[in-house]
Amino acid sequence: MFEFLGQKTDRLGREILGGLGMAKVKRFRAPGLDEAYRSEIVRESSDKMFRSVENWLCVFQRPRVRIEVENVSAFANAAIAANVRQLFLVIFGSITQDACQRLRDTLAAQDIALVCLAGSLARSLAMDFGKLAKSKNSDGEPHFAFGRLREHARKKFEESPWHKYFQTASIQPARILPLQRERDATLAEADLVRALQGGSVLLLGEPGARKTTSLLALARDLSAVGPLTPVFVPLGRYNGDFWKTLGEALSPGAESVAEPLARELVESGGLVLLLDGINEVQQPDLHAKLVSELNELTAPDQRTANSRWIVSGRVHDYQQAHHQLVHLERRRWEMQPFTAD
Repeated sequence: MFEFLGQKTDRLGREILGGLGMAKVKRFRAPGLDEAYRSEIVRESSDKMFRSVENWLCVFQRPRVRIEVENVSAFANAAIAANVRQLFLVIFGSITQDACQRLRDTLAAQDIALVCLAGSLARSLAMDFGKLAKSKNSDGEPHFAFGRLREHARKKFEESPWHKYFQTASIQPARILPLQRERDATLAEADLVRALQGGSVLLLGEPGARKTTSLLALARDLSAVGPLTPVFVPLGRYNGDFWKTLGEALSPGAESVAEPLARELVESGGLVLLLDGINEVQQPDLHAKLVSELNELTAPDQRTANSRWIVSGRVHDYQQAHHQLVHLERRRWEMQPFTAD
């Protein structure tokens, strides 16, 4: 499966990071790691009002055998020693679910988030961004294209009727106020990037507040640089099966991603799911089913909560609905009106 990794694996890691927009990295050495880099990503809003810094440790590991629970301490120790808040772990091999969960729990106790791509997902990264891997997809396994999805996110924003104004204006509609949760109390204002750093988000706003354009702009920015891959999901297309709707959004212009692979992607922690317009699901039974599905998927004890979620909707419609997003309610933010102030 990974026969190409015997040649210049350090170059493969750098090629993957380059494909993710992370060309400027510093080599990091720690016991038990095959290849690791430290990266700092600075994100700034177009009006220069908001600035966020992400510190990542990016590890590329080639285990000879499957990684078990007793083997994950080296990754946790390295992330702690590197003084980062995000660990991007790419395993060209396999890791047990228990081992991955142990690592995630250990890191969470240190306020470090984990993105773990192993097996076919690691190979997909190599296929998308590694020059030596371009012609090695011959075993018939599904190949999810990170590169295609990220490029689609950039093009989707450019196709938005407001994109030019959004790019150049100093008054972009991306200022949001925390309405709940004590941890956010010190943030009088933030942009979506800053809000997302605290966890998944329920984003509400009045009609015309530029919720959709703001989500598309966030998708563009995330796809340009960083390990997190955004996926924009228009909820108006929801037909009673969330995994089908997500599978189509994960593979624009190609065959829909099947539920098992979509679940693996979400559980990896590597996605930012941008679910736009819950108010557009107006049929009562359909709306109730969607809310029920999202409540299950975003429950803190579910592996699907490893990725970050943003669900947008209209303030009035959400408040009048009979069914609420109980977990996202904890981090409910409101888009401020689009003004010239």
